[in-house]
Amino acid sequence: MAPPVFENKFATIPSLDEDFELITQVRDSFVAKHKDDIAKAGYDPRDVERINSNDKWVWRFLRHNHKQTNNSKLVDAVVKQIHVSLKWRNKFGVNDITKENIDKVFFERGGMYFHNHDKNGVKLLISHARFHKPSQCYEAQRFFVYMLEGEYFGNIGNPFTVLFDMHDAGVANSDMTFTKFFINCLKYYYPDSFEYLLAFEMSRVFSAIWTVVKHLLEKEEQSRIIFTNKDNIKEYISEDQLLLHMGGTDDFVYSYTDDSAEDGDKGPKDDDKGEIVAESNEEQVMERA
Repeated sequence: MAPPVFENKFATIPSLDEDFELITQVRDSFVAKHKDDIAKAGYDPRDVERINSNDKWVWRFLRHNHKQTNNSKLVDAVVKQIHVSLKWRNKFGVNDITKENIDKVFFERGGMYFHNHDKNGVKLLISHARFHKPSQCYEAQRFFVYMLEGEYFGNIGNPFTVLFDMHDAGVANSDMTFTKFFINCLKYYYPDSFEYLLAFEMSRVFSAIWTVVKHLLEKEEQSRIIFTNKDNIKEYISEDQLLLHMGGTDDFVYSYTDDSAEDGDKGPKDDDKGEIVAESNEEQVMERA
């Protein structure tokens, strides 16, 4: 039986139907406050259209900011985060990242992929730190975003659990920039995207990085980072859903077949896999917006 911390953190948050009026308020406020960015292409027009038409995307921003004490503060917080997210998406060229313009090595290496589920039935995003190469930073950033886009919008409304596997990873695989980018993506740019982050066999090197990174997170977010090893990982992931080197019985071996995505396909499916890395230090993005 999973510990209390592993309970559904969204159990008391209103549903999409209940938040429809707030969604309308957010859209109206966003257009009013940021009409210049909209008019002068400060955002990608494709993202503006999505904000105006995709209720579930706006709803995820609302869920992420649900601790605000009243609707006025909630709307202001959501509009601010949408602005930050859309500015970043435009600068990073998110909508133009495709399977065809990412280095194939990131699909072949098997450093990151979606596979199996935790005890809550939530999909696992498994990241093997031993495959991380800081020298490939920019391309790895783009691959990570590609992975997030496919899952975030392909299964919108369904968060995933991150299983950050540090087994056999060493100093050569550690990267503060990558870790900060990873956190910023989940915290600012893809709100309501993850349930928990399970860190498996954290070494002393990675522990030092996380000591710094945790200060980027609110207390509630910090509580969703859980440090695990072979002795306790089965409290969160069943044995048959756990890889062999973690003490499980799943003998899954990563492989990748180059079956090109169909036209219009944005991001990988459940078994489309690859690796992930880093970006710049943006821990103050919301404060500077």
